Amino acid sequence: MTEAEMGAQPSSTPTTDRGPLGAARRAVLATTRAAAALAALVVAAMVLTITYDALARYLFAAPTDWAYPLNTSGVLAATVLAIPHLYATGGHIALDLVHRGLSPRARRRADVVTGAATALFGLAVAVTAARSAAVGIERGLTAAGTFSIPLWVPDLVLAVSGALLVAAALLFPAHPPPDEAPEPAGAGHDDEGAAR
Repeated sequence: MTEAEMGAQPSSTPTTDRGPLGAARRAVLATTRAAAALAALVVAAMVLTITYDALARYLFAAPTDWAYPLNTSGVLAATVLAIPHLYATGGHIALDLVHRGLSPRARRRADVVTGAATALFGLAVAVTAARSAAVGIERGLTAAGTFSIPLWVPDLVLAVSGALLVAAALLFPAHPPPDEAPEPAGAGHDDEGAAR
């Protein structure tokens, strides 16, 4: 995927999208993009901390007590922070064998069901994680071990990501599969139907 494709707006948000709905889409897309960028930074930090821990363990026989719990939370954070942006831009992996076999009308209905299920899932994650974060803050809960991460931190990441997923599911309808996407401007076919 090229940098231009990665930074491009999703097909469901044309540049001419105006009004409150367009503004909401742009705001959610900017927020999900920032969350995905944060996920990339988390992955980079995980690489550094794992490398440091491996060097400390094998060169100096002094493993850290913080690398494992931090990276366990990092995997969770990197995954859930990226999901809303992938959904909004259609960047997730789509297993659409059955979907492609449906009629256009049935596909639209399936897309509505998928969007509703995604929004419901995001809502369940957001509400559950927010409640769990509140309990963690109230009771001062921390992870087990010598390096105790406050449990409300990963819960808060889950709550924010769930809320972003709800917004993405409601504002960005399902995307067509790549072979059904409209051709870019200027692309044409020769006499035998192959793309130029």
